[in-house]
Amino acid sequence: MKKTNATVITIIASLITIVFLILTNEIAISIRLNELSSSLQDIDRTEGSIDNIGLVATYEIHKKLFENRISQEEADAIEQRINSLAILEKSRPPQFDLLFAIISYPALTMINFNRMILGKMPLVRHYDDDSGHVNIDLAYYYERNFLFQRAIKLYDESLINNNLNSSLKAGVLLHQGYCYALSENNDMARKNYLTVINKYGQESSAITATILLGYLEGFRLARERVLNKKEDLVSTSQSLVNLLAYQQALSMLKTAELEARTEDLPRIKYYIARCFAGMGDTNKAVEKYLQVITSSPSSRYAVFSNRKLFMTGSSGGDDTIQNISIELNKKLNDPVLNKMVENKGKIKTKRNIHENMITIDIPQNLKPKVADLISNKDKTGLKNNKHYIIFTSDGNMFKGTLIEQTADHIALKSSIGRINVKKNKVTKVTEK
Repeated sequence: MKKTNATVITIIASLITIVFLILTNEIAISIRLNELSSSLQDIDRTEGSIDNIGLVATYEIHKKLFENRISQEEADAIEQRINSLAILEKSRPPQFDLLFAIISYPALTMINFNRMILGKMPLVRHYDDDSGHVNIDLAYYYERNFLFQRAIKLYDESLINNNLNSSLKAGVLLHQGYCYALSENNDMARKNYLTVINKYGQESSAITATILLGYLEGFRLARERVLNKKEDLVSTSQSLVNLLAYQQALSMLKTAELEARTEDLPRIKYYIARCFAGMGDTNKAVEKYLQVITSSPSSRYAVFSNRKLFMTGSSGGDDTIQNISIELNKKLNDPVLNKMVENKGKIKTKRNIHENMITIDIPQNLKPKVADLISNKDKTGLKNNKHYIIFTSDGNMFKGTLIEQTADHIALKSSIGRINVKKNKVTKVTEK
């Protein structure tokens, strides 16, 4: 009997020991995977989310627009490509939760005791909800959507966190300086850039800060030159938009809108929308973009507005806005937007970003107009063998008999032969 009991006790003790060793091994693996995952996330934040290339690209694109060295089509295509690099959801290693939380701390203590004897660094359990990293991710999301004051505040809060390494701190200061610059607080922007240069000179962010400091001064001088020129309000405000001076431009555009001719309104409203977007008022920007599209669908500014509409939905994570833009493009036939749709990415939807996602509301009075434009995207109302007069956005007028229609153009037979008129330039059609 005693022999049987001893055998049973031995078996049970062996099983307990085996289970304990398996659990300890699993916990050790889980801890190492947790540490590896945290390290990979730090690298992603440093090289991905805190993306210095996008900051320089913003200035360079607008500088070339101001100097008329690139077209709006080229600028929009580059901007969307840069944005897609930042917002594409990257493949990540799965998040491994530490198993058996009750014994994970004793196990971690035991593992670190052994590592101390061997002269190795202790393992540390990393938490996904670290406040510094959460604030950086959310601040960068706000930065991409031009909500600079929110981003600045969150960047400040993240800098309080002592767990940030030198590279991340430099990146945070750099991006906060960029937010100050685009909210037209040049003094604070300059202070941040100089801090990065002087205190974190060994980091790559210091090089970017030096470049941005040059742009900051160059754009300031360019704005002064524009304001000293004797140009009309719309041209001056357009230059200011390209120089990222949205508040100054908006004031001029509102004055110009009151006195504008009908044919000038699409251009004015488009740049007003750009100002609202640059100032972080996404809802008003979307409203203005839709006003341009629904009131002047044949103008080039309707095409520009629809691109910005798509990019707004893309950077903010609003699939509804993106889908509306895609549907509208079936009417507008914009090849640049078609390319954007092909390359579009999915926004990173971490829990903290998802909970603070920007919501965009389409005004009730515009919804039926948008729906009507989408539902009539293939209906022109024109008939073959009828004589028409077509007016275009570049000031031309064409007369002739309609002989063909395609998705891109209207073909007329005139006294000088066949004329193909691009649909995206048509502003008015009358039947003779």
